[in-house]
Amino acid sequence: GGLPPSQTWLGSVSFALLQLGRLRSGTIHLSGNKLKITGEAETTQSYQAVKTALTAQLPSGLVLAGNDVTPPVVKPFVWRAKYLGGLISLDGYVPSEAAHAQILVQARNLFPEAKVNDDMKLAIGAPEGWEWAVSASLTQLHRLESGRIRLKGTRLEIEGIAADKKTAEDVAASVRHGLPPAYRSTETIKVRKVRSEERRVGKECRSRWSPYH
Repeated sequence: GGLPPSQTWLGSVSFALLQLGRLRSGTIHLSGNKLKITGEAETTQSYQAVKTALTAQLPSGLVLAGNDVTPPVVKPFVWRAKYLGGLISLDGYVPSEAAHAQILVQARNLFPEAKVNDDMKLAIGAPEGWEWAVSASLTQLHRLESGRIRLKGTRLEIEGIAADKKTAEDVAASVRHGLPPAYRSTETIKVRKVRSEERRVGKECRSRWSPYH
């Protein structure tokens, strides 16, 4: 049984050309029934498509002898996290599957009650110390009542609402001092406004018990 050799060959060639079309630049080498493919994917989506095709959709009789397809190189390398109303949203680029998994583990550990929305994509181009910067900033985001992080190359912005002034100041300082040396940060941490009734009750208590009255 099986297809005639010429049809198997044509199936292999068309499969290989389809993968090549998903690359920004690359080469395919088909020798007998052995396929070697190298190159840089056009987009994150095309990288995933090639990866799926090579692992789960190889034509019958075709053997993958070499795969050196890399995710696309992106600039600037942007990553974001947002924490609001019991939801932590993560998107932008990550440099590896391992980094992706590690960020998800950290987010679930820091925000055990929150729903995690993961829209992170694989790409190349992360500056040195990137995983350290992400981990340090996520740790500080967790101390806020709500907030967001934006990391663009080596520039980090964090903004959010803290429960009190001391936490706000401490989070800002911890971000500034916790990043790798090449990174720069901007912190905009505000203090949650105390409701006017709470503030009024506080003032009445203070004036009643003040030793100066």
